[in-house]
Amino acid sequence: MIEHYSHKIQNAIQKELFKANSSIKIAVAWFTNDLLFQPLLLKLGAGVSVELILNKDDINNSDDNEVDFDEFVKAGGVLRWNDTKQLMHEKFCIIDEKIVIYGSYNWTNKAEYNEESIAIARQEKGTIDFYSDKFEKLSEKYSAVTYTGKSYVDDSYEATEDFLENQTDISTINSINQSFIDTVYNKGKFPSHMYNISKARLYPTIYLEFPKLYFYDELTTHPYSDDYNTACNFVGKNGDVLFLLEAQNFTPINDFFFTDYRCVGDNLRGGYPDGIIWLKVDRKWGLFDKEKRIFSIPPICDDFMYSTQDFTQFVIIIKGKYGVADIDGNIVLDWVFDDINIDGHDIFRVKIDNKRAIIENGHLK
Repeated sequence: MIEHYSHKIQNAIQKELFKANSSIKIAVAWFTNDLLFQPLLLKLGAGVSVELILNKDDINNSDDNEVDFDEFVKAGGVLRWNDTKQLMHEKFCIIDEKIVIYGSYNWTNKAEYNEESIAIARQEKGTIDFYSDKFEKLSEKYSAVTYTGKSYVDDSYEATEDFLENQTDISTINSINQSFIDTVYNKGKFPSHMYNISKARLYPTIYLEFPKLYFYDELTTHPYSDDYNTACNFVGKNGDVLFLLEAQNFTPINDFFFTDYRCVGDNLRGGYPDGIIWLKVDRKWGLFDKEKRIFSIPPICDDFMYSTQDFTQFVIIIKGKYGVADIDGNIVLDWVFDDINIDGHDIFRVKIDNKRAIIENGHLK
């Protein structure tokens, strides 16, 4: 089946990108549209393989280009530059080896306002084979840029790698020393600017097509309350898509999709910090600040657990390892442990290789 689009091309491409489960391969002459770039970062975080082939020229490398290709490579993407004198003028994308997007549309801000068209071919074996072969030949022609930094989250953040390099040396609990704890304790903030939705729309919207009408299949207030004046979080649902809503006019404050949420605090004691809520974005959890409209803890957590004390610290689980972050987005303990329990503020019971230790205020006990 082949579908054709000559308007709302950006939205059509976005929808296909968010459906990717295993791989995204893009060969395009110019790429300056950040609204098409942000979904690639999120898919990389979800384990999807993403490859880009681009021209290395003044358009893609302009200081005015909002697309950060260094960020893409740091997140695990494969980037191939055409640095030859021959122009690479391709414009296609292969998703999961099942879908091909092709046409006249470059992935640029300007193209959205041009007379452009694309086709989306689904399960068309001949078309898929043709573009897959084309992409393979381009990949062989241009070498890949690789990232040699310390972490996919932050250049200066070395704790995870340091731990993995020395993990085989930790055979008993007695071999965990203070210097090791110093490498994983109180590591600073997450790079939350990467997830500032005032800068980048992470997901395509459905409500922008209806700017004056806000009807929802379901409407929920949290904490659970019959008094709309005292509720701190409003959530609207359309199909499988959830939105955080403004308290006054019930308009969405987020223009990205999320599929699940958990309020911060204890319903029995009313311990709900106003405007702070955990959101599940593309199978990853992050802690969202409604007032600042940023993720204080970015959506990279496979799961999390609440502190039973004052709800200001959380055990986070990333790639099977446990760490601790606080409500303001500070990384308290790097995610290098097999298990963590919070006994009190800055008191942690940690587990490595079936052995446990207690860390209090950054010191072994």
